[in-house]
Order: sequence, then C-alpha cells, then structure tokens
Amino acid sequence: MPGHGFVYRLLDPVTAEPRYVGRSRTPAIRRHGHRSRRSKKQSPVTAWHRRLALHGLIPVMQILEGPVSYAQAAIREEAWRRAHVAAGSELLNAVPCVDGRHEGDTIWTAETAREEVRALASRLQIGGA
Repeated sequence: MPGHGFVYRLLDPVTAEPRYVGRSRTPAIRRHGHRSRRSKKQSPVTAWHRRLALHGLIPVMQILEGPVSYAQAAIREEAWRRAHVAAGSELLNAVPCVDGRHEGDTIWTAETAREEVRALASRLQIGGA
C-alpha cells in the first residue's frame, strides 16, 4: 500500500522465539531481502539467516500491525522492539528502530540536501553546480 507500512517480527523456525522486529511497505518482498545471498550486509540478522539456510530453514514472519501510515509504522516498530526486549527476547536488531536511520543521524532539510548535492557535483566536476 503506498504510504503505508507493516510492523513484523521474525521468529526462529525451531524455537518460535522472536529474533527480529522490523517494518516494511512490502512484507512479502522484505522477508526475502533479509536472506538474500547477494546481500553484502554483515548484520546479526543477516548472519542468523545464513546460519538457518545452512540447515534448510527460514525464519517465520509474523505481521504485528498494519497497514498503518509509514510514519506511524516507525513509531510502532520501536514500541514493539522495546516490548520484546522488556519481555526478555534476545533480538538481533543492530540498532534501535528510528525511521530507517541510525540514532543520531543527521536529518536533512530540502535545502540542506540541495546544498550537499551541489557540493558533491562541484567536487566531482559535473553538472552546472
């Protein structure tokens, strides 16, 4: 759904323990993205997917909420992550859920983005910067 998202968790296929909380606009596609062989990511969840694959297993995806606005999904994802941690789940989330960014990352305004693009184009000596 355009502009909407879903909050999900991945369960261990053997123990049924929650191992990851995430959000996606397209959960069916996202489910496969975590375990893509082409992925160069070295995240804990990717490593877990690869270990499971060695035994012919894949995580179980369970939708927790949705569809909700994507902004709301970001808030709800973090609430679900915290609830799982509080309940004792050992999640593989590498960082707290913060709208697709690492906590503390800069949020650019439209003007800041334009300035950064101009500066990059100038450094690369391309375009009409």
